Amino acid sequence: MLGAGIILDDRHGEEILPAFTGCGWWVARPVELPGSRPLAFEAGNALSTHLRTWPGEHVAKMPRPFHPDDPWELRQQQLERLRELQAACIATFHEFLVEVITPADLPNDTTTVALALEQIYAADIVP
Repeated sequence: MLGAGIILDDRHGEEILPAFTGCGWWVARPVELPGSRPLAFEAGNALSTHLRTWPGEHVAKMPRPFHPDDPWELRQQQLERLRELQAACIATFHEFLVEVITPADLPNDTTTVALALEQIYAADIVP
């Protein structure tokens, strides 16, 4: 992703999406069902189909509550959904952005996000 960009979602930004499409900006659009943990997609099982309706410069954005100390099963579910996102983006020629958000109710220090990213990259998820 190079240059200027904007983050818009389909619900609240739908009216202005066309103004930023085709003007050289990248447009990041969230694809998750808000508040889902483990992750669920707004498009359900039709993520690739949904992404095919997007212009090429639109980027799938995933704000993801992820903690390196989450229970193993939850981390595996989260990573599987991120793999699905990666596969859908590859299939539709879209870039994707993962925003790691550490849950406030779990311990956090200066290494928490780095450890979470390390686990994501170790799972061959490379945004």
